[in-house]
Amino acid sequence: MDSRTELTDQADRPKKSMAAPVPLYAVVGFFGETNMMRNKLLSIQTGTFTAVSLGILALAATGCTPVGAAVGAGATVGVAAAQERTVGSALDDVVMQTKISERWFRHNEPMFSALDLTVVEGRVLITGVLDDPDLRVDAVRLAWQVDGVKEVINEIQLAGEDEGIRGYARDVR
Repeated sequence: MDSRTELTDQADRPKKSMAAPVPLYAVVGFFGETNMMRNKLLSIQTGTFTAVSLGILALAATGCTPVGAAVGAGATVGVAAAQERTVGSALDDVVMQTKISERWFRHNEPMFSALDLTVVEGRVLITGVLDDPDLRVDAVRLAWQVDGVKEVINEIQLAGEDEGIRGYARDVR
């Protein structure tokens, strides 16, 4: 056996010792600038992966549940940044939207599923199609019960209320 090798306990393979010392500038370079760049790149990749993963999770989690509206809060903050309203106002709108959705869900699940809801600066827009005119009234009433609601815009249509081509022409004007 060479004097520069020794046996290991695990595999009984020769283990060579270091033949030459590593220059100091190589160690500094590895742990200095190169390592910092690698860490920044990993940080960016990890942040991007986390953001994409959370976005996919949010889309999968929303489904048709009232809690799903709360998951959209993160997206709402991003949208608020692009609009003229503040992040605080956007979060207030998400809270109102969640409370209205929860009231609809508890009152009548098919009504909740049939309606769409948008809240901007306390103004509530309700759209969708319902079979029962009483549910239409209930949806608006329940929306008004939530604190912070300033206006409710009722665009709920009743099934069978289709006006055909005349209604379409009026809407696209």
